[in-house]
Amino acid sequence: MTENQYYKLAEQNYFRRNLAENNRETLEELIKFHQATTTIPSNNITNMNKQKDLWNPYLNEINSIPYFVENSYNLNINNIPKQESFPFAYDKSYKFKMKTLDNIFVNSFSDRNSNRYETKVNNPTTLPLLLIFKNNVVDGLSAGSYFIDFNSQKLLQIKNWESLEKEDVLLAFSSKGDLPSYTAIAYAIDMQKASYVHGKRGYRQALIEIGSLKQKFKETIEKLNINTILGEHGSSEFADNMASNLCGTNIRLSPIILIHWFGKVKKGENNVS
Repeated sequence: MTENQYYKLAEQNYFRRNLAENNRETLEELIKFHQATTTIPSNNITNMNKQKDLWNPYLNEINSIPYFVENSYNLNINNIPKQESFPFAYDKSYKFKMKTLDNIFVNSFSDRNSNRYETKVNNPTTLPLLLIFKNNVVDGLSAGSYFIDFNSQKLLQIKNWESLEKEDVLLAFSSKGDLPSYTAIAYAIDMQKASYVHGKRGYRQALIEIGSLKQKFKETIEKLNINTILGEHGSSEFADNMASNLCGTNIRLSPIILIHWFGKVKKGENNVS
């Protein structure tokens, strides 16, 4: 470590401590709120989901629209063709070139202060991580979690998963017994920065920012679909604290909020011909 790097790290730690001390009450309130929304894998959760499935047909008829309105207008939508969407699976044998990921990252995450993002702040409060679940699914990269750092223009491996048990990965990242893809983006919130910059609204602002990042990632993937059809989908079906722990992020200060799976779309029935 050079002298400049040492002083830079010391400066960051100083500001981190002050953020925590000067904003502790609001920070703890946001952390408590987030932890109340997390999921812990258990049989009870599975049973609860089965009960919810029984209610789903009736829940569609229930909403919070006021019973009394001032006026109503007809929508002429019966003859308008709908854009079709099909379920698809990912081709897990596909290997990404690092150049492809560079393109995706630059166009999705580099310009965080542009008008494209609703928050429009100089201090983004979310952290995008690259998750690789199998060695060499991306050229030269081992399985693990990586922080996408545009300041140093590097991909920083936080955790190596080569020796990780498959059961632990499935328990943390999938409730269906299998991983949909071997590549994903995880979005985490910097709770200290979010609470300091926006106060109690910091959690909401961070969720808006994650939504914007996800949309930009989706648009970037679609623009790259020239020779290879790439697909993506977001999921909240993961064990929050366990996934954050495996990724190497602090479960209190930088919890993972969303897993954004992506990969090459498998050709075949109900997919791409």
